[in-house]
This record gives sequence, C-alpha cells and structure tokens, in this order.
Amino acid sequence: MTRAHRAALALAGAVALAGPARSQTAAPESRPLAGLLRDVTSLTYASDGTLQAPWRVRHDGVLRREIAGTSYCVRIVMQRAATASPADSSRLCVAGDTVFTAEPDGAVRATRPIGPGTSLIVPTRAKGTAHYQTLTASTDTIGGMPIPVVLTTATTRDSLGRVVQRLTERYAPGLATATRGEFSVPDSTVPGGWRQRQVFELKRIERRR
Repeated sequence: MTRAHRAALALAGAVALAGPARSQTAAPESRPLAGLLRDVTSLTYASDGTLQAPWRVRHDGVLRREIAGTSYCVRIVMQRAATASPADSSRLCVAGDTVFTAEPDGAVRATRPIGPGTSLIVPTRAKGTAHYQTLTASTDTIGGMPIPVVLTTATTRDSLGRVVQRLTERYAPGLATATRGEFSVPDSTVPGGWRQRQVFELKRIERRR
C-alpha cells in the first residue's frame, strides 16, 4: 500500500472517529490557513500578564499536493519559547470546516473545527477526548494587523470520561494559533464550577522587513 493510500485511509478513519464538523462550508476567515504567517517572524505572548520570550515562526509555503482528499495544505515551523525541544514542523490541511494535521508517517488526524457554529470531538494523545465547539467569528487587531478569529471552547476529558480542563480561546486560523485564551479546571467550590488556571494573550507580532 502506498503512503498516499495510507493517508487517505487515515483521513477517512479520523473523520469517522472524530465526527465531521457540522458545517460543510469553510468559513472565509479560515482561508488561507496560516496565511498571515507568511509575513511574520515571531509572536510574543503574555502569560497571566507576564511577557514571554517570542515564538519564532516560519511559513514554508503551500504544499503542492493536497493530502488525503483535503483541499488546502501548508507547512509551518514554530519554535515555542516555553519548550527547549526542537522547533515544531507541522503540515496542516483543511477539509470543509475541519483542520487536519499530517503526521510524518503519512497518517492524517482531525485537529479542530474552524467554521463558526461547528462542533468536533477528537481523541487526545492521553487517550481521552477534546470536544471543540465554535461560536461566532470576530476580528482582533494586534499591532495594526486585523486578525480574523473564531471564538472556540475546547473541553478535555480523560480516558474515564471525566472533565479535566476547559480552554476558551479566540482562535485565528490565519496564524494557526489563538490570539487569547483562558485555561480553567473544574471546581465545585466557585461560582460557575470553573476555576481559572491561566490566561494567555498575543501582545506583539513581528513582521518581515
């Protein structure tokens, strides 16, 4: 079996397991995926109000061939300041309202929905699940750059189905990351049942000169 055939089967399996995003037409703000990174060299975040070291990013371009029936694929490289590991090279693809990640072995897995008003459940590497729900689309402006975002909530459950975390974020398909987000954990002793654990926010975008 060729790698292309394995990838096609992997995509079909990922959609069957995760369940396709409910909307079948990609939102305008999701095109092109990671497109804003073409002119960006770094992203600087604040974590709980404290500026972090910049994330170094590189846009390696749109892939010539789509992967396993997806309609648009791109490769990006991102060195997150918080990790000492080598830079993360990712191949991201879009099919309908869903973003897929192409693994080095040719497997393709559903990552998240990016169209407003969609829902997707994906397996996590810890053998749990992440339930993504998107709300409305909006636009943030950072350093004079307008950035389309999709308001998204991701609720994570462990392998026993217990809720362990919730992430509420403003995800920017054009940056392939969020402009702002809040991590919370279940806590029955506080109003609403969630206790805030961390807030992050994109503060600075360094562009090519």
